[in-house]
Amino acid sequence: GSEKATRIAAPAERGAGAVGVSGMRDLICFRGEGGPAQLAALGTRLEEAESAPLFARLEGGQPMLVIDRANCHDSAALEQSLRETGELEVLQDVAAVSVVGLGIGDDPAHLSTLLSVAEECEAEVLSVDSVPLRLTLLTRPQSVEELQRALHARFIELEREDEE
Repeated sequence: GSEKATRIAAPAERGAGAVGVSGMRDLICFRGEGGPAQLAALGTRLEEAESAPLFARLEGGQPMLVIDRANCHDSAALEQSLRETGELEVLQDVAAVSVVGLGIGDDPAHLSTLLSVAEECEAEVLSVDSVPLRLTLLTRPQSVEELQRALHARFIELEREDEE
């Protein structure tokens, strides 16, 4: 048996919480159907193009990759290179809004709040990424400003009021 353990979910520790909200536009999302092998091939192509993804992961066993067009030397050439790895769905009109802070991605309540705010703002949810220091919602550019304001109000302003 393995001695490794996986932490499923636990509330954020005292003192943890959101410290900021940020947004990015002009992102490109690639979704494939070639499993882990295609994700590895996509990573190799990115390395060859000297580009780094914002996200690279498997969703439902299939690759998903998000890149910032501004950080690509030639996004059209990179897209063509990535398409050579297999079947890809390409979403051109993508943006991201992130809430950052210690333990923000560890607490399922924070994810629920993020999704509730997105619903209240009627923002299209393309994907969600959660890591211990960040929760990121992939959406459309027209939703970024409203989501940033609403998430700031919910995560930053309310937490400050709770501390007082």
